[in-house]
Amino acid sequence: SSMAAGGYGGYAAGNVQLAAGTVVYICVGGTTAGNAGGYNGGGNARNSDNDRGGGGATHMGTRNGILAQYGSTAGLYLAAGGGGGSAYRYYTVYNGGTGGGTNGGAATSSGGDAPWPAPATQGGSQTAGGQPFASNIGSVEGVAGSFGQGGSSTSHTAGGGGGLYGGATGLAYSCGGGGGSGYTGGVAGGSMQNGVNAGNGRAAVTLVAIS
Repeated sequence: SSMAAGGYGGYAAGNVQLAAGTVVYICVGGTTAGNAGGYNGGGNARNSDNDRGGGGATHMGTRNGILAQYGSTAGLYLAAGGGGGSAYRYYTVYNGGTGGGTNGGAATSSGGDAPWPAPATQGGSQTAGGQPFASNIGSVEGVAGSFGQGGSSTSHTAGGGGGLYGGATGLAYSCGGGGGSGYTGGVAGGSMQNGVNAGNGRAAVTLVAIS
């Protein structure tokens, strides 16, 4: 909604030595468009004026396709995670978790009945998607993230951000989505940042030397 903010996406960089003729595929993530998640792994929100989908990841590698189609890090150079979607309900603002870095950020909340429910929706890590949390009545109604894919909501919640592992959705009737994690395991001198990019993803390639 206009009263809550989706999480900013991440940044990833590094160096790689390529043999002549190597094809590098670059997949640029998209920002959310209402309930629909952004291209390349942004999870969808439930059909509601107050919920937003998660942002998509940006990645580079030697295989064509979106990150979820990779299924593993084989051939993957790097990835920058997308931010989680936002939600607004009962005068409570639920901001999406930031994307990128070793771990995607958790969603936050303020105002109204915040911080119920708690703890916050998790972002993705280097080994697993963000996990939904149990409500105060013991049920789990969120959807976990997975490799390359943020969780897509089955209730009135925001979508998770895409990334190496995507963030989870929120609990029913509340909470923003978690952010997706980044990855630099396929490059030398890799570095990552969390929550530094607004809007659609971006990618750049710089020639350092020819040998």
